[in-house]
This record gives sequence, structure tokens and C-alpha cells, in this order.
Amino acid sequence: MSVIYSARGISKRFGVVQALNGVDLDVVQGKVVGLVGANGAGKSTLLKIIAGALPPDSGQRDLRRLRQKLAGPGDEIFHVGPVFMATVMLTPGKFPI
Repeated sequence: MSVIYSARGISKRFGVVQALNGVDLDVVQGKVVGLVGANGAGKSTLLKIIAGALPPDSGQRDLRRLRQKLAGPGDEIFHVGPVFMATVMLTPGKFPI
């Protein structure tokens, strides 16, 4: 299977906060990618950059090996969205109402 999206050296800073620092990511055709991390780890920032809603401060993004010059929101031709999951612990015989 081939890499359909690649990000190399993605960095993003908000004032003095370094949200992303040199992130590399490959998305392979036909695979689902999960992004997991602690609060404040930069997951949402990375998703916004991949989706084209937020420009990176540095780094390259390639879509199917074509380097993309992305100016801002709406320029990306890649549909990305977050899915939020919560774990619910159930005690046998007791179910939440």
C-alpha cells in the first residue's frame, strides 16, 4: 500500500507555547490512523494543520507525493475530522440510566 499523505517536520507555536515540534506522519492508503496522547500534547493542532484549517510555522505536507502549497483554510483537499471517545466502566449487573 502506498503513502497518500505525508507530513515532515511540522512545527507550530502559539506565543511562547511550542504546540508541535518537528512532527512526522505518514498516512497509508486503506488504513485508519488513530492519534492518541495526553491533554495538551498537540493532537487537535496537528489535525487542524492536516485539515488545512491552521497553517504550520514550518514543515512540509505532501498529498500523494505532490508537494502542496497551502495558504490557509480550505486549501487542503483532504477530509479530516476528530472522533472523541470516552471509556465507560460498567459494573456487572449495574448499568447507567
